[in-house]
Amino acid sequence: MAMKKAPKLSNVVSSPKEDNRSTLYISEKELPAIKDWNLKKKYLLEVEVEMTGKQVMDTWSSTPGKIRGNFRINKITVDDDKDEK
Repeated sequence: MAMKKAPKLSNVVSSPKEDNRSTLYISEKELPAIKDWNLKKKYLLEVEVEMTGKQVMDTWSSTPGKIRGNFRINKITVDDDKDEK
């Protein structure tokens, strides 16, 4: 089964208020390597996910009509040679 690649995200962010990128929370139990990682350093992960839900934001949200997806993480891999220095 071939995995589709997500679109590349822009690294340009004008202000924290305008930064609407999604976030990902991973525990040490799921990825032991994070114990040795440093804040503000970038790391390259490959994450296999399964879509578990999809919602269209209602008129009460700050982004009505936008679609939000829920995902379950199936696998996370780290290539130590690919982490950005």
